[in-house]
Amino acid sequence: MLSKLVYVKWCVLLTYLCAIGRFVADEPFGALNDLFGACFGTFLLKEDPALAHCFRCLQETALGAMSDGGLSCLLPYLLLATLNCAFGLLRVYTFATKYGTLLPCSERPVCYLPAWVLLSSLSQFVASCLCWKAHFVLHNSCMWSHGPSG
Repeated sequence: MLSKLVYVKWCVLLTYLCAIGRFVADEPFGALNDLFGACFGTFLLKEDPALAHCFRCLQETALGAMSDGGLSCLLPYLLLATLNCAFGLLRVYTFATKYGTLLPCSERPVCYLPAWVLLSSLSQFVASCLCWKAHFVLHNSCMWSHGPSG
């Protein structure tokens, strides 16, 4: 199960990057959605060396009162990443139908917004799939460790 969560780390880091990209492309609320998703992922992966420092910083804020992190954050992160992915892909679809392309221009940062939304959606889709698989591995191992419940 932990091997699947190693790849989730890269999805979380990419989501942080997309949050910055969406903020620069003048979509602050979308950036905030990505930021919350990445924070949930950071709480999930609190023991990962690349995210441990970030987790400790978040733990000292008001967000720290919400959870101690770890595997208890698996399902909340899965839900949030899935919702962000679904709404992001819907947003990408509206960009594609409105402009006929995902890069309508290249002169301003806002031109790259559809690409940032697509990248964010794809990273959260991959994270959702990996967390879903990890959830089943965790669920099945817990079920067998407690014995079959008749």
